[in-house]
Amino acid sequence: MSTVNPYAPPKAHVEDVGVSEDSAAETVRREYIKHEASVRSIGALYYLGGGFMVLAALGFALGGFEPAAAANAAAITVIVSVFYGALGTVSIVVAYGIRRLQPWARIASIVLILGAFLAAALGG
Repeated sequence: MSTVNPYAPPKAHVEDVGVSEDSAAETVRREYIKHEASVRSIGALYYLGGGFMVLAALGFALGGFEPAAAANAAAITVIVSVFYGALGTVSIVVAYGIRRLQPWARIASIVLILGAFLAAALGG
């Protein structure tokens, strides 16, 4: 019967298994890590923008209801606050997908960016 422990750690020397810093595989790995970090930082920016939009929606909702305000102004305030709240929520959901490197988040972020450019072109 063998006296080898199947649960023992491997006995390989680390310097024997090491990967060279100049290898092509290491260069590709480092490039992918840099790309992943860039994509995740874009997700963080989506979180930031979505958070500010939700705060703006709350500001519109809380600050827009004055007793002397006209009915049209109150209706416009409600519409704007709902729009900002929905857009902020969608941005936060897209940020979650981008940070998790989900494929659907790429398409959703493209749609959000195109919508922002369209709104800026029509509004300004």
